Formats: sequence, C-alpha cells, structure tokens
Amino acid sequence: MNEILSYAFYGEDGEPHRQELLHCETLKARSVIHDWRFRPHRHHRMHQFFWINAGSGVATIDGVEWPIGAMTAMSLPPMTVHGFLFQPGIEGWVITMPITNLEVVLANSNTVMARMRTPAIFLASQSAEAIFARIAEEFARFSAEREQALTSLTGLLAVWLAREMAALPAFASSTNDRGTDLVLRFLHAIDARLCDHRTVAAYASTLRVTPTHLSRICRRLTGRSASQLIYDRLALEARRQLTYTPHPVSEIGYELGFDDPAHFAKFFRKQTGQSPTAFRAAVVDRVPIGANWR
Repeated sequence: MNEILSYAFYGEDGEPHRQELLHCETLKARSVIHDWRFRPHRHHRMHQFFWINAGSGVATIDGVEWPIGAMTAMSLPPMTVHGFLFQPGIEGWVITMPITNLEVVLANSNTVMARMRTPAIFLASQSAEAIFARIAEEFARFSAEREQALTSLTGLLAVWLAREMAALPAFASSTNDRGTDLVLRFLHAIDARLCDHRTVAAYASTLRVTPTHLSRICRRLTGRSASQLIYDRLALEARRQLTYTPHPVSEIGYELGFDDPAHFAKFFRKQTGQSPTAFRAAVVDRVPIGANWR
C-alpha cells in the first residue's frame, strides 16, 4: 500500500455533511458493503468508539494486530491508523464524533479528555453495552431534547471508558510522530482562529514550519491540502449555523468573517454545491432551526 487512506466515514470522500453531534451505526451496516474488511485508514477530525456485542475478528491499530470478540471496546482518537477484518455477522456499534464536539462535551473534564487522546482496545464490563445501546436508540429517532440526550450519554460513555483505560498499560501509538502532531496542532489552530480567515502561510508561521512543509504533511496524512482543511472547517461551521440557528444568511456570513454576503454565498456554493438558502431549505424539515446543538 503506497499511502494511508483518510476518510470522514470509511469509503466516503471529503468532509461529512451530516449536522449531527455524532453518528452511530451498527458494525454490520457498513461492513456488508465492504465485505467485512476495512483497509488501514484514519480520520483526521473524527474520534471513534467501538463496541463488539457478538462475533469476532481482527483489529489492526497502528500496525499491531489485536484479536477482537464479544465485549471488546475501542476508543480511537483522530489520526489513529486502524483497519478491521470482521467475521461475517459480527454485531456491535461504532460511534463517530467530530473531535471538536467531543471537546465541547468534555469541556469540564480535562482528565477524561486527556485519556481520549490515547488509542485503547480492551475487554470491558457488560455495562458498556447498555450505554452504546442507549446512544444507538436515541440517535435513531428524532425525539424531543435528542441532542441533549446524546450529549449526556456521550459524556457518560467517555467517562466510563476513561475509567477502564486508567487501569490499562500505555498503548504505543504512531499518532505521536512529528507529522501527526503537526497536523493536530494545525487543526486546533484553525478552530481557534476560524473566523479570521488566516492564510496557510500565517498558520505555518505560528507553527514554525514553512507553508510548503505544512501542506505536504497535511496532504500525506489526510489526503487534503492545508488550505482545503481550512475551507472544510469553515464550511462545516457554516452548515452548522444554517441548520441550527435562525439567523439570516447574511448575518451568518458576517459572523464567519466574510465581509460581503455574496462572498459568503460564493464560498458556500463552491464547497457544498448549494447556495446557503437552498441548503437551509433542504434541512429545515429534518432538523428544527434553533435546536440545541454545538
């Protein structure tokens, strides 16, 4: 294999357009499409939680193979290289969550968030199954206070996993290499200065590398250029605001740092293929404007 694949969701190119706090699906849902085999890949913005309820297989995490079976839990932070060979019929769930959302959920739990930055795979107590099942149930229906329920349940899951992980030996991970560290620091810098519309050169200067080096590492590890990672994050925030706030399109554009509504509309169309107004109209029936979501 010449390069490590990088996805938002396995087999899907580009950034996810889902406006959820998280995404939850059964292991079977995506496995049957890919013949129960997932080539080594990574997610540069996504944290994933796995639970194996029944069945078996092999997980490859940062080059190390691990047998997996019933009651196996996994917590995989962004940039962890992982792949799977599942036995047909394996049962369980995978929860995929933008790291920025997880950081919000755990804003007051620095110790838990610190443990979430280390990959872990381990046999767990069956109590975890109930939390995963409740998240799956809540995700599958659009009931009142759904986002708040998912936020609370995700926080509970992270705390539970962190407690289990505290007893584990350190997990050696290639996510500590210099290139990965640079990309993660770059992504954090984008989040901190998103609405300033900083250039790649400005970020590179802050990170004390050249723009060429930053772009090369970003493309090698994520499959996207440094500039596209900036645009991806800005477009994601625009979609969030259009979906979950009642603010006029022009006001959202100004809040995101655009000096002209037409400029914002042009940027949004280029990144998503739709105008901001058309995008909002498409989601308004699915998600109530003003829903409590971050």
